Amino acid sequence: MNFTTGETPKRLTPRAETIRLLLAKSGNQCGFDSCTEVIFNDSKQLIAECCHIEAALPEGERFNPNQTNEERRSFDNLIFLCHKHHKETDNTNIYTVPVLKELKSRHHKKFSEKEIIVNPSHIDTIMDKFNEIVHNITETLNTVKRIEITQNELLDKLDEKITSNFHLSINEFYDPPATINFVGREQEIFKLESNFEKYNTFIIQGISGIGKSTLIANYISNVKGFDVLWIDYEAINNKEILFLTISKFLIQKFNDHSFEKCLQTGDEKTVYRNLIYSLNSYKICIVFDAVNILENSFLSVLNIFNQYLQSSKIIITTTLFLSNQKWENATFNLSLTGLSFGAFQKMSEQYLTSKLSSGDLRELFLLSGGHPYLLKIASSEINFQSTKRFFLDFKTENQNEFSKYIVSKVVSDLNEDEKKFIQHVLILDIPFQLDIENYITEISFISTLKSLQEKFIIEKLGNNSFIISDYLKPTLISIYKLEITNEYIYNAIDYLKSKDYTSVIENFSLVKLLLKAKLYNSASNEFSNLTSKLMRNGYFNLFVSLINQLSDLDGIVKTWPEPMYALGRVYRIQQDYEKALKAYNEGIAIASDSFLYPYFYFEKASILSYLSDIKEIDEYRTEAESIYETLGSSQNLTISLQSKLGLTRLLIKRNLPTDAIFVINSIINNNNLQDFEPYVRAQIWHSLGDAYRKNDEYNKAFESFDISIDYYKEAIEKNGMNAFEGLYHLYLGYGQTYSDGKDYISAAEMFGINVSLAANFGLINKYEQALSDYGYHLVLSEQFSLAISVLGEYYDIIAGKENIAELPFIYGCMLFSFWYNGLFLEAIEFLGLYINACIVNDERPLVTVIEGFKEGAELDLIEIFKKGMKILVIPDENSMTDFQFWMKEVITRIPELENPLNTFLLFEKE
Repeated sequence: MNFTTGETPKRLTPRAETIRLLLAKSGNQCGFDSCTEVIFNDSKQLIAECCHIEAALPEGERFNPNQTNEERRSFDNLIFLCHKHHKETDNTNIYTVPVLKELKSRHHKKFSEKEIIVNPSHIDTIMDKFNEIVHNITETLNTVKRIEITQNELLDKLDEKITSNFHLSINEFYDPPATINFVGREQEIFKLESNFEKYNTFIIQGISGIGKSTLIANYISNVKGFDVLWIDYEAINNKEILFLTISKFLIQKFNDHSFEKCLQTGDEKTVYRNLIYSLNSYKICIVFDAVNILENSFLSVLNIFNQYLQSSKIIITTTLFLSNQKWENATFNLSLTGLSFGAFQKMSEQYLTSKLSSGDLRELFLLSGGHPYLLKIASSEINFQSTKRFFLDFKTENQNEFSKYIVSKVVSDLNEDEKKFIQHVLILDIPFQLDIENYITEISFISTLKSLQEKFIIEKLGNNSFIISDYLKPTLISIYKLEITNEYIYNAIDYLKSKDYTSVIENFSLVKLLLKAKLYNSASNEFSNLTSKLMRNGYFNLFVSLINQLSDLDGIVKTWPEPMYALGRVYRIQQDYEKALKAYNEGIAIASDSFLYPYFYFEKASILSYLSDIKEIDEYRTEAESIYETLGSSQNLTISLQSKLGLTRLLIKRNLPTDAIFVINSIINNNNLQDFEPYVRAQIWHSLGDAYRKNDEYNKAFESFDISIDYYKEAIEKNGMNAFEGLYHLYLGYGQTYSDGKDYISAAEMFGINVSLAANFGLINKYEQALSDYGYHLVLSEQFSLAISVLGEYYDIIAGKENIAELPFIYGCMLFSFWYNGLFLEAIEFLGLYINACIVNDERPLVTVIEGFKEGAELDLIEIFKKGMKILVIPDENSMTDFQFWMKEVITRIPELENPLNTFLLFEKE
């Protein structure tokens, strides 16, 4: 380690973490007083500039020769300014360093109380701007950059699979209902207009059929500047399907794929953060229509929207009293009752073919309570018989039962064709379209549909889809559910199967119908196809949600091998190895006749190998080895080869890399690798690279990794996100190889790539480990400022999990980083924390302080640090007396650290 600063000034690109923090504290505004110019405009273009307070190069303004290159690109030395104010601050007589730092401090305080969600693409844009003017890159970093380019190509491949190869309809949502001849509701519309800017959540409550949906459809059709997403809650009442729906909407409306990419995640927090960021990037009005039965998971989504939405809004129509729920922000609540008599009269003129007498109209108004849907269906009855007959028939009934009378009258007057039509479409739990005509052949389809629309039993949605009226549906189900035969179910199945371009909702509805008809083989095949699509494109949470729903419907789903295998893969990717092992054991129990049987065993062996390392259970490793040896003789060439690779990985773990190299080279030489899938070929070269690394043959390791990465490209092209885990571990191999070769700068860069990969795809467990690896190698590469930032984020994660065992490691790294970053008080604070953590974990603290260290002495502090010892060299201008003073100052500030620090001080004196 060099204790002098004689480096040549050069412009370095700020770290991503630095830019992220700077963006968060800048609130997307220029840092100059009273300036409201944005950093990124609505088109996500960078229009401001990231400026140095003290210049990066000697010819710049306020250049400080005493700064290091790292300090020049640090958070403290950067500020966002618009172009105008960047030029203005070039006047160094007025805008000195203290003036600019005070300017920056005032600006950041304005946004310190707000949680600002930073778009990751903004960070990339800013870094690209800096990279345009960075010329002096070393040969090692060129190598890393080449790997980063390959990584970007791979991510592009993943994006292509997500956007072009996912053959599920983007039209997962439905348009608002038509509002032809809308009348009345002037007061309600005025209230909505008066409060629309004041609230982000609107709850429209009222009994079924009172006109909630029609009111909102009419109102939002006249709202300017908002794109509308209409969610039919009956069709989309699943949180994961809702997220997929929103992602498809963002693609269609704004060509924004960022949230869709984030859905490949096991981390709910990341999904929500990206979702809120996306919705706040645009002005969207999301209508949740007919939320009449509310699951807790869906309510939590609505609560988060209410808490964090700023530019977008949600409107909820419901029969429930949701205003009684606890909302973070105030909601606008509108309770909808019947129409005024004037509006009722105008509406009757639209639906009645002959005018009622004023007395009859008044009586109809009082009996219906001004209920618009009751007026519609009453009109359909009055139009088909005389007014006198209608009221005569009604007056034989109990007047308090007007609604029941009207409904029963409408149902009893249905002809045979209309009954059959209703029975056919009642089977579907989703809207239907006109092409269902081909599967309802025993009736006159168009005339019957028209008749049911005239009777207001069937309603048309805005995108040529149709639904049964929510008001009548419960009654129709209770009347006809026993009359729905298997023939009707089979027709509905054929209808859904006929669709060339199906949505997730339609796919899932088809599987449920097949289960209902007890067509278990077909149901299994259809769900396997849907599973393959979801898995290939990384919709892991949605898959888990759907298989759980199906299992609740029919326990036979738990005997299907394909989804059980996929469930194990999901848990493995999310690093929930205990659940993965359980899934594979259940798969083995049910798959004895399935082609997947050996694959379940192979995956089980892989999980046992992981768990043997994590839990240090030798029995797991022994069982894994036994499975691999058995499968190595399999007639399935892929399983046989992969099992032999599994054995080589165990050889590497047992420190027998030369044996592993021999076996893998034998595999390469004795097989035509083109007979195997790209992912298997990638794993062969990946394993060979790991073996060469363990054998200290670093160049051969890199050569093998480079071949492997090309095959991962092909695998991603073919299998999408199914190849992600192997790719992630390949970058881990690159980083470990650089680290073993003591090229810690390159190793840190590679582990930084893994941080990006895990963050981009929301894999929280991998993200946690990637942060640990990245932060540790930043320490080894003496990038202490960045190490503090990264390790701080890692500490927040493990502290949240109360992971006490990791504390000695993290505190030791922070202690070392703060000390050699010149922040001695902070270092001593972490010294106390480190000693305490060691005591709690029954470990021996390994720290020593050296005074009077001579430059050039034979002491490699970094290599000693790798072995666990933290050596703190007191700078030449300080002494042990200063160290003791710093200790006392920290103890005064944090009294609970007195015992560990005094113990350390006494030990050092001895």
